[in-house]
Amino acid sequence: MQAKDYKQNSKQNVSLLRRFGAILYDSFLLLTALFVAAFLIVIPTDIKPEDSYFFLFQAYIFLIAYLFFAWFWT
Repeated sequence: MQAKDYKQNSKQNVSLLRRFGAILYDSFLLLTALFVAAFLIVIPTDIKPEDSYFFLFQAYIFLIAYLFFAWFWT
């Protein structure tokens, strides 16, 4: 009876194809969030890579990516 209970309670392994699908799905969601976040900054400010404060934009984009994964995986 213990073997039967063990089989019912054990988790099944996820296939590699399903994992790649999840990575692809997460990538699309992240890219969408980054495009929207960048659009909200680039259009009003017309920021360019030559600008002296471009590093703030890069930090902002990195923060958006971090917050996306921190929220999504909790």
